[in-house]
Amino acid sequence: MQSPPSFDFSEALVRLKRGERLARRAWRDDRHIDVLRQVNGRGSIVERRGYWHGTPWQAYDDDLLAEDWFVYDGPLSNPRPASR
Repeated sequence: MQSPPSFDFSEALVRLKRGERLARRAWRDDRHIDVLRQVNGRGSIVERRGYWHGTPWQAYDDDLLAEDWFVYDGPLSNPRPASR
């Protein structure tokens, strides 16, 4: 199986704004980031690990200079528990 194509952070930022979920090859398998849209139209970048709630993402120099970003198509994070 071939790896998905990778790109730099400037392309990653464009893709985040389009609503794509992204990850880096240097990260664990279930770690990814996406944009959380808020009511006022502004968004923030959140990090998700597996099925955990998103937390604000802090970009480090390694992330900004990396060229191993790719579109994350793993399982959706933070599923809503069934109502009882």
